[in-house]
Amino acid sequence: MEEIIARLSAEMVKNICEKAFCCEWQGLAELTGQVKEICMTTGRKVVEECIRSINQALREDKAKRKELGLVLHEKDRSRKMLTEMGQIDISRDYYREKKSGKYVYPLDELLDVKRYERIDSNVRASMVWEACEQSYQRSAEHVTEGAVSRQTVRNAILSCEAEIEIPKPEKKRTVKELHIHADEDHVHMQKAHKEKGKKNKIVPLVTVTEGSRAVSASRNETINPVHFVDKDFDAKQLWTSVNGYLLEAYEIEDLERVYIHGDGGRWIQNGLSEIRNVVMVMDKYHSEKAIRKIDALFPKRRAGYRLRKTLRRNDYEGALKIIESLKSKAEDEKTKESLSEFFIYLKNNWNALVSRYKGELPGSCTEGQVSHVLSERFSRNPMGWSEEALGKLSKARIYKLNGGERLEVIKHHTNESTYAAYYKEYLDEYLNEKLDWRIFEKSLPVFDTNSGTQRLIKMIGQAV
Repeated sequence: MEEIIARLSAEMVKNICEKAFCCEWQGLAELTGQVKEICMTTGRKVVEECIRSINQALREDKAKRKELGLVLHEKDRSRKMLTEMGQIDISRDYYREKKSGKYVYPLDELLDVKRYERIDSNVRASMVWEACEQSYQRSAEHVTEGAVSRQTVRNAILSCEAEIEIPKPEKKRTVKELHIHADEDHVHMQKAHKEKGKKNKIVPLVTVTEGSRAVSASRNETINPVHFVDKDFDAKQLWTSVNGYLLEAYEIEDLERVYIHGDGGRWIQNGLSEIRNVVMVMDKYHSEKAIRKIDALFPKRRAGYRLRKTLRRNDYEGALKIIESLKSKAEDEKTKESLSEFFIYLKNNWNALVSRYKGELPGSCTEGQVSHVLSERFSRNPMGWSEEALGKLSKARIYKLNGGERLEVIKHHTNESTYAAYYKEYLDEYLNEKLDWRIFEKSLPVFDTNSGTQRLIKMIGQAV
């Protein structure tokens, strides 16, 4: 095997030199593309040779095959796998187990590939990673250059079985206050059985931050944001995850206030019941939307200005008087109904509204978080989702935004069977005793050493 790898390495160097020192390529992009393709081709051949050598070892080790109870049934069955280096052809032997009578591929267990699997885990992880930002089709084109379909990308997303963990700091941080922004996105779902009308799914989002800071005269950014969603869209389970993160990431006893910014939804009000000093704060976008609606119904009575004033003074009775006064001036039942709804809104969220309008807190960014974290991928453009794909991809996207590792989005299955243990034992022995690295020290045939190409290569080597 060493001689074959040495020959492949020499061929690669020769091919690169021929491509690099000819006049056929135009520009850096074409040169790098050609060199990359040569290296990838050589890499695929090396991998195929390594697999062939390992397969040959078990075939020739008759004593070990007898111990394992394996009878050779067929040699060199081919299997194609799409990898990060392109498609490789795996040749492995087919055996029958004496004890069970089953037919097996022991080498597949060492390679950690499942039956009928044609794409390796690195490629599947890359496709899911890209699909967090762009469409299935573009993900397939970017990762595999169109070698697989968009349905294959979706299948890779659905294969995400592992629970993606939120990255936690090495040690707990000490802060005086936290700001938690909670809101939801409304994602259009695929129509079941072509039924008429829209069908939306509410996807709750929670973002934990340590406040905000100015990065320019007109722009702020959140400090250490960490996002949370639940793949089953369960708000209770979502808050459980948030609570667990807070306990592991922060010194809870040192927290003086935890502000939860939201639109007053019940699922938001029920959050963090186990954390002390929690203060509900109404998101300004939603509160202004409600007040402007009343202001538009009575444009000449300065209703919005008067209501905001009562909120700044924490004057609940004054707000009720304004609503009663407006209701007496209402000309139709629809207007009275809007005032009644606004009264219920004030009653249920008075303290949260006061916290917002007193001006003692930084602005909320719940809508901005939903827009950039969820809507940008799932609801801003016309598209429909299945519930399972939406749940798993939203979880993967959050994991990516939180700084997670690419390969962790795909669950790795490991086989600790007798065959895998045997191969590992063989590899250890082969690497430590049998592999002869001296083959690479031998003088390999080269071109004319006095040629311009060889002199240039020598000069580059001496310079390095």
